[in-house]
Amino acid sequence: MVIGEFLRKLQENLRKEQELIKDHMGSGGCSDFIEYSRNVGTIAGLEQSITTIDETIRNLNEEDQE
Repeated sequence: MVIGEFLRKLQENLRKEQELIKDHMGSGGCSDFIEYSRNVGTIAGLEQSITTIDETIRNLNEEDQE
């Protein structure tokens, strides 16, 4: 399924972006609390996107089985 492959690749890219931000934060890269807060919000948003993509893939697979 082409759409499923696209969604999995998108999900993979979002996870990579999440890890980059986490690595930046873990290495003390945030210059202040504002940057830290922004990064935490970005990570949360990316996680929500990944979860939504998971649900979409699951729904597409269920539709294919019907």
